[in-house]
Amino acid sequence: MLKNYLKIAFRNLLNQKIYSTIKIFGLSIGISACVLVALYIKQDLSYDKYHKNAAQIYRIGFSSKEESKTFYMAQSPALLGQTLKNIYPEIKSYSRIYFSGRILFNAGSKKNFEDRIAYADSTFFRIFSYDALVGDKTSFLKKTNSIVLTESMAKKYFGNQNPLGKLVEIDGKFDYEVTGVIKDVPKNSHFSFDFIACYSSLDKQPVSIYLPQWGATFGSYTYILTGNGFEPKEFEKKAVNFFKAYTEMVNVDWKINVTPMLDIHLNSHLDDEIEENSSVLKIIILSAIAMFILILAGINFINLSIARSSKRAAEIGVRKVLGAFKAQIIEQFLCESVLFSLVSFLFSCITVILVLPSFSQLIGLELGLNLNNNWITILLIFIGVILLGVFTGLSPALIISSYQPAKVIKGNNPSGIGKGNISNLRRGLVILQFTISMVLITGTIIVNLQLSYLRNYNMGFDKEYMIVLPTYEKVGKNYESLKSELDKIPGVLSTTAGGGSPISGNNFGASCRPHGVSNLEGSFPIIISSIDYDYMNHFGVKFIAGRNFSKAFSTDFPNAMVINEKMVKSLGFTNPQDAIGKSYFISLNGFTPKIIGVTKDFNSTSLHNEIGSQVFMVNPNWFSEFVIKIKSENLTSTIDEMKGVWVKFFPKYPFEYNFLDESIDKLYKSEEKYSQVIFIFSTVALFIACLGLLGLTSFITELRKKEIGIRKVLGAPIKNIIQIISGEFVILVIIANIIAVPVAYYFMNKWLEDFAYRIEISWWIFILSGGISLLIALATVSFQTIKAATANPVDSLKYE
Repeated sequence: MLKNYLKIAFRNLLNQKIYSTIKIFGLSIGISACVLVALYIKQDLSYDKYHKNAAQIYRIGFSSKEESKTFYMAQSPALLGQTLKNIYPEIKSYSRIYFSGRILFNAGSKKNFEDRIAYADSTFFRIFSYDALVGDKTSFLKKTNSIVLTESMAKKYFGNQNPLGKLVEIDGKFDYEVTGVIKDVPKNSHFSFDFIACYSSLDKQPVSIYLPQWGATFGSYTYILTGNGFEPKEFEKKAVNFFKAYTEMVNVDWKINVTPMLDIHLNSHLDDEIEENSSVLKIIILSAIAMFILILAGINFINLSIARSSKRAAEIGVRKVLGAFKAQIIEQFLCESVLFSLVSFLFSCITVILVLPSFSQLIGLELGLNLNNNWITILLIFIGVILLGVFTGLSPALIISSYQPAKVIKGNNPSGIGKGNISNLRRGLVILQFTISMVLITGTIIVNLQLSYLRNYNMGFDKEYMIVLPTYEKVGKNYESLKSELDKIPGVLSTTAGGGSPISGNNFGASCRPHGVSNLEGSFPIIISSIDYDYMNHFGVKFIAGRNFSKAFSTDFPNAMVINEKMVKSLGFTNPQDAIGKSYFISLNGFTPKIIGVTKDFNSTSLHNEIGSQVFMVNPNWFSEFVIKIKSENLTSTIDEMKGVWVKFFPKYPFEYNFLDESIDKLYKSEEKYSQVIFIFSTVALFIACLGLLGLTSFITELRKKEIGIRKVLGAPIKNIIQIISGEFVILVIIANIIAVPVAYYFMNKWLEDFAYRIEISWWIFILSGGISLLIALATVSFQTIKAATANPVDSLKYE
């Protein structure tokens, strides 16, 4: 019997080439979308699980209150790890990790700026699991000036040579010995690096002055390895007063914050995260889109099967007259449906293999199909495909098997198709399809509007035609001379320097409270940035009280500070002028600078975050970036002249630069990729919905072809016939749009909550998305209705 069913199924598949192609194409695209999203989710859920002790690794941060709000910091003081281990026996080991930012790396004749260098304790490779390619992993980072390279960096700087024991130079003055090579850090890691050096070597670098200070964070993170049964919340309660014993002298009010490493990528969005993390909401949205696409493809299959069922009415009638039971008819059509599903799955496999490299590149992850010896996954996929075939074939099978032989043989409408419950089913499926399409169109529009808002938002400082030039210590010694030469270039408007550009993140975390106040409740977290005297003028930052830094005042370095509006409010002032002349205790180095000016707030991080309390101080020792404002004309020649000046001062070091506005755009790189993924899947979903609508239109015109013929014979114009057939679909699409509005609003508002600065969801967005879906629906329907309206009425009436 099964063999006979398969023969009939293959015969029908080949006889109805167009409709079979549409069915298979829709299902294969739906399955492909689900597979791609499933691979993405699998990758997102796999973060950090490659570490042997992943479940026992935790990151220790801290929280601090400011007014009624609590701030959660991922960074921590350098002294934290060892102190915790000495007090709490449940901590088996710890390691600090410090990310220094851009450095000049020199190995032999090869010199380049590198961005991904970390410093860690010798316990790092006992806590985290990385495969050693060269050297003994147990001895990595034990020497003070030792460094470990990743495989790609070893090949970049040493080719096929063994780098073990070779000396490399960092920033033109610090020598390190290569003690090992490890495999590249996997993509599914919440932090990554190309080089990792011994943490104790920081003692010789400028940052060393902050290592022994409890009241400062400077890019250092603390990880602990615990035993089984460790409870983060219980530990936080136990250590609730930990910081008071060590930090009261520097006036901070911090509390321990413990984050399981396996939760960081999807659930941690603290201040100063090492890298931007994903979120559970993104996974939910992408999963929903993939399921929507598959549902749309399934609806198409159902609609097209019902639409073509009248062509097989005579076959079913004859089978029933010859004694076929209803169950046998259902089995036959389910067998056909499963066959379609299997064929669609084969095509989807080809599709996934072809598009996976491009999709991986788009989302910035290394996705792969690896089913070797993974029989459980293969079995689940096979069962899923069979169930998909049963699901999509069950409704058409039940309808077709209910045909009444007498009506079929007489040529009447079999089983009342187009009326009652079946008609309601058809309408419900159309509404569902376009509700989903409308939600996806709305989501795509809102995501793109938010990205445009982020790119064009006035962050409070000038960002156009700003060139950022990284420096190192030797540049600092020649700062004034280099600045003077750069300012002489005709295309250069002004030059300044600092710890970095406003969004560089090269700053320090500390705490502040009024001098002489003894209770810790008065303290709040601040960010300290080191800048040159003309930094604020260079970026066009406005002052609302006091003055800017000036060399005319000898006390401006190092005993003065400029603060922002937010800090004025944190200090309890309503009038910024009242803060001028006041001195406040800063936990960093324990000094008490005086406020000389207040600037308007400007954003120094991505617009995901609110503006925090910020302190600016003059300190040439911490200048790490030049920022050069140039004219919009003759960019190439201006940059060439800048390069000439650089080579004149530093002939041995590379000239590398980037534009500030491009760096700001990179802050939203993940949203950009996310937008592209949603756009692609939304387009696919809409296309599949249109295929389904095409099938439904075919279904309607097939049922009403005699009516259309009679209307044409009676003189009805083609325009009226098109309106009669299209009218019902227009109403259904409008109903779908009405249903989609609250659904789209809820989910997109949830997504926008991740941004401190966001667009408002306006009514015109829904009008636009509804209009797009309506126009596309009309265009799709018109294709089939025009064909039916222009057909010869004799063809539909000659047998009457």
